[in-house]
Amino acid sequence: MGSDSHEKSTTSTVFSSPGDSETKRRTYNLLEALQNVFIGHPLNVLISLAIILLSIAKISDSDTHFGYAKVSKASTGFGPNVNRELIIFSTTMFENTSTIRYTESIKSLENSHNLGFKVVICDSSPDEEVREGLKAAGAIVSKQQTTPATKGGALREALTLALRLSPPDTHSILAFQETEKLDMPLHWGRIRQEMEVQKADIAVPKRSEKYFRETYPIGQYFQESFGSQYLNSMAREQITMVGNVDTTGKSGLNRVTINSLRKHWKDLDWHFGPFAFRKEWADFWLQYDSDSWQAQMIPMIYAMRSGAKTISVEIDYRHSTQMKREEEGNPKYLQKRFEQTQSLLPSVSEAFISPVPDYTHEIRTRIEDAAKILA
Repeated sequence: MGSDSHEKSTTSTVFSSPGDSETKRRTYNLLEALQNVFIGHPLNVLISLAIILLSIAKISDSDTHFGYAKVSKASTGFGPNVNRELIIFSTTMFENTSTIRYTESIKSLENSHNLGFKVVICDSSPDEEVREGLKAAGAIVSKQQTTPATKGGALREALTLALRLSPPDTHSILAFQETEKLDMPLHWGRIRQEMEVQKADIAVPKRSEKYFRETYPIGQYFQESFGSQYLNSMAREQITMVGNVDTTGKSGLNRVTINSLRKHWKDLDWHFGPFAFRKEWADFWLQYDSDSWQAQMIPMIYAMRSGAKTISVEIDYRHSTQMKREEEGNPKYLQKRFEQTQSLLPSVSEAFISPVPDYTHEIRTRIEDAAKILA
């Protein structure tokens, strides 16, 4: 999983997406960027058709329920709701503007801006210059108000800001990521499309094995691989549903039975960090009171157990070479990964079976009632 938080570069040299040739890769990125620019415009239909034709030439169909989704013909997202707005939210804390994570974050924010994504950040850095730099790179930045300043508190503040940016009559997708993940903004367009096509409530990006192993520090690769394998094995054996699950689909919710949930379970990349959800489910995160990493993961488990359809979207994410160089073999970071594993695995695996908080029942009922009205 990432930390609590890149020189200016051009779109053509930084952007990357799956493809079988450099020409297709650049063409796909250009079309996807244009699709973000022309959201709601009639021209978007032609752009979507072009992406479909390009994708058919290079991609095969994939699983659709709790399934991996590299890029499928369907993932091009041609349809009336494909351009549902996606807003990125994040938390940051940098000692100063000279750290590697800060400089990588600046590049990431510029990528997001070039792709047309709004980014909101709750920052707890001691230096005001950090916030000014993040704003200059295109982000909407707020100094953390909750005390003491914790990751969980900052996440809830950032999510609240993101919700304010989303008009009340829209169904935005809210996406969390650590800002220093330079490559991540390049993949949100596809993830959004997969959510639309598969009618998913939550999406968890999954790092492709090739680039995960090649671009991450080897200690982090093994630690996070073990952690995800452990949690996925626990989920397949233990995860339980809550509430009255509608197996007919008439409620309008993406409900699944416990047997279906376990049978069709596809492994999630629990330690990667980024995830996205439809804003209707935001209260699961807003009302979960945790100060640390659990604030990202446990609300997602509660939402899944309450009927949120969750998909894993495999992406060719490439990690920062500068960050790999800084962390490779560094005892400080190896200790950090070790402590994360000790802290996260017991509490997250417990969330698969423990009673869910009372507030989740109210949220689930509200979502179900809204779905019935729209049906």
